[in-house]
Amino acid sequence: MMKKLLNWALTLLGPAILVFFLLTNDIGAIWNVLKTTDPLLFALASVLVLPFLLSKGWRWRLILQGWDIQISTWFASILYTLGIFVGSVTPGQGGDAVKAWYLRRDGHPLGASLLSIVVDRFFDVAIMGMIAGSGLYFYSTFLPGNV
Repeated sequence: MMKKLLNWALTLLGPAILVFFLLTNDIGAIWNVLKTTDPLLFALASVLVLPFLLSKGWRWRLILQGWDIQISTWFASILYTLGIFVGSVTPGQGGDAVKAWYLRRDGHPLGASLLSIVVDRFFDVAIMGMIAGSGLYFYSTFLPGNV
């Protein structure tokens, strides 16, 4: 019984956080910002977020396969999206723990789920390092002290 209550409580966590956000923020101010946003750029950002989330979900799915955790790219992308949402509204990036919890709820080992998230974060840092390094290489002539 306690396990079912915990499952329901954690399932309702996302909607509860959204309701809390809506009740504690000035929706009018948010609406004013949205009204002054360039509609073309807003539409472009809205369209480009889908390939971003699908590619992140696909990469995480490949990492999970290393631990024999088989999920679809779509489900991995949904969990990734949920993790980004919960991570942005909770202190300490709690979204990653929520992703692992959902995998555990589906019968996958919690340890492997958490470790897959660490590996995924490592890849994020590595990719950002490569992009920063290539930027430093290509734009090194603009740095002070270079001719």
